[in-house]
Amino acid sequence: MWLFLCNKMNVLKATSNFISKAFTSLISPSTYRGDGGYSSTNMATFEGYGADATGHFFSWQNNTSSLIAYEKCAPLQAIVNRRGMALISGERKFKNSLGKPSNSITAKKVEKLFNNPNFLETGAQFFTRLSIYVDLASYAIILPIKPVGFGLEDAESLWIVPPSICQLIPSPGGFNFTNGGIDGVMIGGVRLKMEDVLFISAFNPSISSFGIPQSILRPLADNLNNIIGAFQSESNLIKQRGPQTLITNSINPAIGAPLPWKGAKEEVQASFNKSYGLLNSQSSIIITDAVMNVQRIGFDAKQLGLEESIVRNVKVVADAIGFPVNLLGIVDSKYDNLETAERALYTKFTMPSAKNIAEQLSHYFLKTDTFYWDYSHIPELQANRLEYSKALEGINKGFEIAWKNGIITRNMWLKAIDQDMIEGGDGEMYYPDWVDKYPSMLPTKVFNGKNK
Repeated sequence: MWLFLCNKMNVLKATSNFISKAFTSLISPSTYRGDGGYSSTNMATFEGYGADATGHFFSWQNNTSSLIAYEKCAPLQAIVNRRGMALISGERKFKNSLGKPSNSITAKKVEKLFNNPNFLETGAQFFTRLSIYVDLASYAIILPIKPVGFGLEDAESLWIVPPSICQLIPSPGGFNFTNGGIDGVMIGGVRLKMEDVLFISAFNPSISSFGIPQSILRPLADNLNNIIGAFQSESNLIKQRGPQTLITNSINPAIGAPLPWKGAKEEVQASFNKSYGLLNSQSSIIITDAVMNVQRIGFDAKQLGLEESIVRNVKVVADAIGFPVNLLGIVDSKYDNLETAERALYTKFTMPSAKNIAEQLSHYFLKTDTFYWDYSHIPELQANRLEYSKALEGINKGFEIAWKNGIITRNMWLKAIDQDMIEGGDGEMYYPDWVDKYPSMLPTKVFNGKNK
């Protein structure tokens, strides 16, 4: 037992070290170029296309690429961060098999664990990061630290391991019904069995292997590359003072002849770099007595179409991941469009994602109870609630007719409209049996203002 616990603590220590390394020494100062992959040697500078113009600002290699994209692509970071914040805006709740709030011991333990998963994170921080990792890599690994022989609800802490330092190990023989095609996971050089970790996956299917989902960023590599490249180009335009300019002697007809005074080339170049450009302290016009020709040999910013390229590619990325592009501020939107987009963020994207994650957590931690996020208090959804209540009135009239004709029970009715069911046998009774048991519950008829 002590050996097992020591091994677990070693994994946790290694995980902590790798997390620190990933976010301080590898990701923050790192860059990415072409197909060089990810290592401590080729991440020193972000070279973009490089001198040969054959590399890439970003290309997909493995799950480390997802962290690089997150680090380098500001719109991607904004999208997944806001999706994570939208997820945790719901209230974490537990319900029993009848749909009522659960008061079971297991649910109380899990609720306490979810509120304080570890000594570094609150529940909100934990689930935000879980959402971000699932969006980026299409899966996340949760490492529970618990005593041997105890259930997950008795775990001392929960730790989300960054996908960049995890390696899922496919089963040697491919798919099998025991582990779903995943034989284990390597975390910081320590191999763990899948039953030692929690595997939370996104909606994305497994394409090239059994059980291991494909990251949504993989088919978006070109779009991410274009966005990063456009921002880099815009930065270079400011750094280089706009498009390249050719300055020549207008008197000497010889092609390539030097400027009329010694050191003129260096003097003009130095003066140009220091005094002229697009910055606030610089002038955009050169005034000189020298006889020179000035010829543009590049493109201006509008000709490059950087803004249009960014907007076009961000729309593709936002649509693929699941975020209304109107909320990013890159397109002009009217109030009505923003209001619709805010509702869509929850109803079309956040709530399905939350349900997917909650169902997987319920499978791991709970037996008869269910964990879920409740978004009924969100202001953007109140208009939907009003529309739903009006629709529910008509739906209930239909169910009432079915119940009084002995077609359904009241619990069938309540379950269909997602309401708490009636405990005990009364909820399972059909109308004729209910009338026999409770004849006094029948409404009295009114005739000429008098009860009969």
